[in-house]
Amino acid sequence: MEFWDALTGLGTLALAIATFIVIKQTVAVRKDDERHHQEQFRPVCVLVRPSFSDPRSPGNQIIINNPNSKINHDKGLLHLTPSLRNIGSGPALNLRISVRLLDMDGLRLKQYELPPLAPKETMYQDTRLAIPIELSEKFNPTDFASMEGQRWEIILEYEDVFGNSFHSIHRKPPAEPWVSVHTGRYT
Repeated sequence: MEFWDALTGLGTLALAIATFIVIKQTVAVRKDDERHHQEQFRPVCVLVRPSFSDPRSPGNQIIINNPNSKINHDKGLLHLTPSLRNIGSGPALNLRISVRLLDMDGLRLKQYELPPLAPKETMYQDTRLAIPIELSEKFNPTDFASMEGQRWEIILEYEDVFGNSFHSIHRKPPAEPWVSVHTGRYT
């Protein structure tokens, strides 16, 4: 009888181990399915330069200090030539844009909120995106006037419908790629 009890115990243990392995595999498959489902609704927001722009000279086409813009007390207006496009398959929510000035110790200007962007939607195709820039002790009217000649990054931050964060970085330095897209918040 001891032999059969031991054999039954080993069989029960083997069955428990097999059940554990199957459950672990099922959880892994489920996580993979969830990740794949979320990727099907991922937004990818980019700034698209006009077709007439010279790709070797993004600085002349992207940030324009419009001579018609006035600097009002504490704000200036920054004009962007490219249109904003969501080339992804999901809507871009909580869309924000900001500028980081590399020649000013990486100073990042205050974010500006934009409306949500549907998949394959383009905004500011026929008009320029005007971003209000707050002026302060760290960033004064003289700094604002010299922005066009500086090295900069334009950062787009956005979320998908699942609350996952993404960001796209557009760079002026010619040695860098024009755009890079990343997961997570920009830091």
